Parts: sequence; C-alpha cells; structure tokens
Amino acid sequence: MRVALWVYGDLGQPTGGYVYDRIVVDGLRAAGDDVHVLDPRTREPPPNDVDVVIGDALCAPELGALFAGAPSAATTVLLVHHMPSWEVERTDREACRAVEVSAVGAASEIIATSEATARRLALEYPGRQAVVVPPGADRLPRVGPAPQADGEGCLRLLFVGSLVPRKRLPLLLDAVERLGGGSWRLEVIGDPGRDLAHASDLRSRVEGSAILRPRVLFRGVVHDTELAIALGAADALILPSSLEGYGIVLGEALAAGLPVIVSRAVADAAQLATDDAALVFGDDAALFDVLRRLSAGPALAVAKSRAAATGPPRTWNAAVASFRRALTRAAEATRARPPGRGFAPR
Repeated sequence: MRVALWVYGDLGQPTGGYVYDRIVVDGLRAAGDDVHVLDPRTREPPPNDVDVVIGDALCAPELGALFAGAPSAATTVLLVHHMPSWEVERTDREACRAVEVSAVGAASEIIATSEATARRLALEYPGRQAVVVPPGADRLPRVGPAPQADGEGCLRLLFVGSLVPRKRLPLLLDAVERLGGGSWRLEVIGDPGRDLAHASDLRSRVEGSAILRPRVLFRGVVHDTELAIALGAADALILPSSLEGYGIVLGEALAAGLPVIVSRAVADAAQLATDDAALVFGDDAALFDVLRRLSAGPALAVAKSRAAATGPPRTWNAAVASFRRALTRAAEATRARPPGRGFAPR
C-alpha cells in the first residue's frame, strides 16, 4: 500500500499527537507500506499512484483543498486527535470550525484516536462514523520506583505536556500553592516553545511565589528514557487539561504503576473510570481536595497499590495493526465506490 501523510513539520516533535503519527508511520513502513510524509504548507502533492492520503486534523486549514486535489483513485482519510475549534482557550474558534468543515467534507473516511472524539464528531457531523484507533502505552521502558530524594513522606507530583493554555498548568500551580510549604514537589516536563509567552508567564508565576519557587522544577523536553525515569520516580501524574484527544502519557503512567489525577475532560477522552488509580476532579476545589488527601499519606498508598494492579497496557503493535486495517478497508471501499468522493456535512 502506498500512503501519504500530511502533517506540520517534523514527526519527532514531543507531543502526544506527533508520537502517535510517528509510531503509526514507522509501523506502516515496517509492514512494507511506502509512506510519504508531507508538510501541507509546502503544497507538495503526493505521488500520483498513492492509495491513501491521510491528513492530520491539526492541519485543517490546508486539508480541504489538498484532499479535493488528491489523486482521484486515492482514498482520503482525516486523522483526528482533536479539532482545533474544540480548544476553549482559542480566540479563533469560528475560523477553525470553517476550515474543519471543509476538511471533513473532503475526507472519504475518518479515524479518531478515542471514543470520545468519535462521539463528538458524530454529533457535529451527522452521518459521519469515525473508526476509533486508540494509542498504545508500551513504548517506554519500565523503570522501578525511585527512592525518596527529599525525605520520606514527600509527595512527588509530575506534569507532562506542552506548556500551552489548553493544558491548564496555572490551575495546577494554584492548587499546589494552596498546599502551602509542606513536603511536596512538582516536576514539569514539556515543550515551552509552542507558546513562549505562556511559558514565560508560568515561570514568572513560579518565581514570584515563595511556596512554588523551591518546589516546582521545569525540566523542558526530555528523551523517552528520561520520561520513563520521571514516571518511576513520581507518586502521581497530573493532567488538568481542558481538552485531550486521548492523553497518551496517561496510559504510559498507568503502565508504569503510577496513579493519575485528571480533569473530567481528560478522563472522558481516555475512558478512565473514577477509582483509586484514576482520581478525577471537576473543578479547582476538587483538585485541591485530591492533592490534600494524597499529601496526607494513606490515600496515596491505596492509589499506588491500585495503579500497580492495573492490567496490561494497550500495545502499539495492536494500534498500528488496527490503523492499517482501517486504511486497507477505506482503500477497498474507495475502489468499489462510483466516481465522486466526499461528504457534505449537514
């Protein structure tokens, strides 16, 4: 099978969406497929004999026209981690929605990375049924729990995500500051380069607080092995995002035996039920209450025990196989379809 993927920039970028795209591309190539990765901003066309062209929905501004101009024999697949217009922090959501409608309309098939994303797409685009291919959680080496570097009883918290408004790190900083000067630490791993102004504001917020300054560490971007070590050293992962397509790091944390503290939006995306390994909060007061209970000790021990008992993680091999089957079925459907392609959303 010959495949083209349109995605912005380098596949090596350290975000969950790019991790997903990169592993899928590597897996398709390992299965013998010829995969071309193209940046839609260059307008470079895919090969004329391509069977499938995939567009990452984050490239929606270009995808409507690119899908419409794809080789007539190729099937067009929209890969949706999440739609940019779903980000409540954006000020250009209406403009995003307009180009997303065009991309969805020009796509023959849709692949979503979570059931929650597929349900939302079905509500917004009646008649469109996305194939759901969730990510794996087994790419990182398993690193055992690290000894306490800050003394017994220190609550070691970990945040992993790009330093952008959607991840709601200020909400987390407010909550941990309310814990006061007790024995806790917060390690922040993530790319500060995606929103330099926001990242600068976060650092200023920490530097300006006598409570936060000695307890919050910004690590920036780390390699996979360093991430695995950080997961092994932490007591809990916190992801307070307002929106996630899935939240790949959640599965990786649970696979490492680490409890996760997540917003309701994140829990819904990853299909996490509220239990002692997945602590779900609805607002800032609830987040503080979770942290307060964990810092007291007994609740943390229960959470870690439950996380350690979590079943085997989803594998990336299975995810790639599912993704490839979806592409194969889509290509076969296109070959069997009468001339004319696309879907006009209602």
